[in-house]
Amino acid sequence: DGVFNHTGDDNVAFKDAEANGPKSKFWNWYNIKGFPIVKNPPNYNAWWGFATLPQLRAKENPDVQNFLLETVADWTKTGIDGWRLDVPNEIDSDSFWQNFRRTVKGINPNAYIVGEIWTDGRRWLQGDQFDAVTNYLFKEQMVEFFAKGSTNVDAVDAKLAGVRNLYSPETNQVMFNMLGSHDTARFLSEAGGDVDSFKLASIFQMTYLGAPVVYYGDEVGMSGAKDPANRGCFPWDGRKNDSIKSLYKDLISLRAATPSLRRGDFQTVMRHNDYGLWAYQRTAGTDKTVVVMNLGKQARPITLDLAKFGWADGTRVTDALGKQTLTVTNSHLTIPAAAARSAMIFRPADARQAKR
Repeated sequence: DGVFNHTGDDNVAFKDAEANGPKSKFWNWYNIKGFPIVKNPPNYNAWWGFATLPQLRAKENPDVQNFLLETVADWTKTGIDGWRLDVPNEIDSDSFWQNFRRTVKGINPNAYIVGEIWTDGRRWLQGDQFDAVTNYLFKEQMVEFFAKGSTNVDAVDAKLAGVRNLYSPETNQVMFNMLGSHDTARFLSEAGGDVDSFKLASIFQMTYLGAPVVYYGDEVGMSGAKDPANRGCFPWDGRKNDSIKSLYKDLISLRAATPSLRRGDFQTVMRHNDYGLWAYQRTAGTDKTVVVMNLGKQARPITLDLAKFGWADGTRVTDALGKQTLTVTNSHLTIPAAAARSAMIFRPADARQAKR
């Protein structure tokens, strides 16, 4: 987690500036308004006014930039797999982040670079800065639709399409897709403790394109409103929701074994607002997966028209979670009774399924 916008007030550079004033070689690393340094209120630029977090002049000071990039190189050489960048928009310099990328990728071309951006991330996703951003636009739709029920199938499908249209196909495949984070209320709390809503959102997250990210503890049903309640201790004492944990294990196993879920495109197959039905397909070459959700309050039959989605008549498909096997007939797939508030993940019957 790279925090390059500010340091702590106990950082060696700031302590030196605090002790030696303008004579310190680190004085110009910060925007200090006078000497002696005063902390209440701070007479220097501090992140969001927090005196303990003096801001670095990372945008305009070459010495700061060189130090940061040398630090980045040292850590990358240790073999870390990537960087999550804290408030990178507050270092308002494309050239700095371009140099950051060159430094990281020059050492490890496969390193993953994700920036903490809460809104439209196109500025940083042109191929010369970050690989992805924290996809809060995705997260917001998950909360509104699955947790709060404040929008419908047509609306969430359209909103997600709008988010995808912001970025290139390559970027969409690696977006940092969350249901929550250390800066937001946990999803289960957003859903008022509704475990079924959380499970449905998790199934969608794990079968949607992008990189699904699990906030620690969500996989065992942790709850918690906004900071600090959302940052509680992991329940090591065994207070876990085993059904959520089991679902996560199944979904992760299935995704790891399924090319279309890892890197396939996304197509909507069917929507029905009144009944709360949503079906979509992921496709990667010849590998296909169809996900069907009945978000309504009663079981009902569902028929999907698959004529445009490459399924040959006679193809037998199995729900990777429920193990129900059906056959494509006349380009249609009929589910006799889709349980209320349930999801099915249909794969060719001869494909590897999730282990239970």
